[in-house]
Amino acid sequence: MRRMIALLLLLGVIAAGIGGVVAAGIGPIMRKPIEFLLSMVAARIAARPEKPWESRRGRETIDYNNNLLLIRASIDDVARALADRTERWERDVVGREIVLGQLGAFVFRLRGHAWTVVVLEARSEWQGWTLLSGINEQTRALSGLLKTRAIYYWVGDTTGTVGYGLYENGELLENLGATEGGSPDDTFSSRLRKLKRRDIRNIWSFTHQFLVDQDAFEPGISFQYFIDHTEYQRRREPPQPGDRVRIVNDGFSVWRYDGSRSPPSIPPIERVDYLVLRPIAGQ
Repeated sequence: MRRMIALLLLLGVIAAGIGGVVAAGIGPIMRKPIEFLLSMVAARIAARPEKPWESRRGRETIDYNNNLLLIRASIDDVARALADRTERWERDVVGREIVLGQLGAFVFRLRGHAWTVVVLEARSEWQGWTLLSGINEQTRALSGLLKTRAIYYWVGDTTGTVGYGLYENGELLENLGATEGGSPDDTFSSRLRKLKRRDIRNIWSFTHQFLVDQDAFEPGISFQYFIDHTEYQRRREPPQPGDRVRIVNDGFSVWRYDGSRSPPSIPPIERVDYLVLRPIAGQ
């Protein structure tokens, strides 16, 4: 996505430069060839084959802020494992209306994938993610209870940070917290390979390959993706606890060079459940 944005910005600069060329008196000669090249590039972008969601691995994007859990287990197993923290569990909510709780989470799995994804709600008044200090412990607990692998993953486009914690049967196997360009606060530890943080040159490609190696996929889906925001865009305010909202899976589309939007690419999700969770003690 960042490469796409850079390319589109370059196209915009070139297009804007056409006006300057015209002013210089050579515009009539160069304008049509440049416009032809721009249209060819746009057509190539639009015609690029899209990999099926079922076979995607790694991460879909780094151009957003999110925190999520990936658990190698079924949706039902994950939801049951969270039962001691769950006030309400609603199954198969896409296309339905739900009432938002104080602390919600969507649990889902993509068709063709072995990992269930948990995305938790975050609101600005919480000054970040309300479960941040306890999420590694929660991931460890789920991994131990389900006797499987679990990953806590986060990405911060705003801060240029990315990280993960990989657990198996309740034991931490690998942990990364890294900043683009490096930071004294960066950390890396592993029981799987002999590496140090300084050996990781590109944190984005490294974390992508880590997920590929786990046969896992971070789909670029946040909690807000599932909420129909039509009404809230009109009211210009975010959803609040107690609001009745419609749950959707509308897919992703991008702006084309000609100003139109592409048809949506809709993730083939097996099922989406909604959980209202109790806060972790002490938070």
